[in-house]
Amino acid sequence: SGISCFQASVNDTREAGLPITWENLEKHLNCKGGDDYVNGIFDNLYSFDSYLYQAGDLGTVFVAPTIIPTRTPVPTPTVYISTSVVRVKVYIDRNGNGSPDQNEWIDGMSVRLTVDNKQEINLRTENGVAVFDMNGYRPGAGIVVSLPGLYRSESFLLPEQGDVDVTFKFDQPALPTIIP
Repeated sequence: SGISCFQASVNDTREAGLPITWENLEKHLNCKGGDDYVNGIFDNLYSFDSYLYQAGDLGTVFVAPTIIPTRTPVPTPTVYISTSVVRVKVYIDRNGNGSPDQNEWIDGMSVRLTVDNKQEINLRTENGVAVFDMNGYRPGAGIVVSLPGLYRSESFLLPEQGDVDVTFKFDQPALPTIIP
C-alpha cells in the first residue's frame, strides 16, 4: 500500500471515465491498507483547513510586551594614589649592639629608589636618613631601594599609606691586631 497503490487507483478511476472523488477512488483501491493510507491523507488535509487564517481576525490587535534591555552602568575606575613615605636609614654598628647610636649614622651615602624598574629617584643621606615622599604613586608598585656600588638592596610593594622603613646596617670591620 502507499503512494503507488493510490496512483494506481487514480489511473484506474480515470480510465473508467469517472471523476476523481474519494468514493470513486476507494472502489479502485486494490492494496491491503490502502483505505487507511488515503483516509490518513484526507484527514490531514481536512485538519489543515481548520488552521487557515480567517479574514475576521483583521480587527483584532494583539498586545505583546516589548523587552528593551536596560544599560548596565559601567563603574568609573577609582584612581588610588599612595600617600606613603619611604624612610631609608644607613648606619655602621661600631659597638656591635645591633641598633644605631648617635655617632653611627652615615652621612652623604647615595640612595637610589626605583619604581617598577622604570623611574629612579636618587637622594643622599643626612644624619644617616634619606626620606622619599611617595605621594602620587600607584599603590602596589614594585619598589627597589638600593645603595649603588655597595651591592645592597631591599624590595617591597608600595602601600597605599603609612611609613616604610628600610634599614641598612654595616658591621664594624675587624681590624688586625698585628702589623704584618
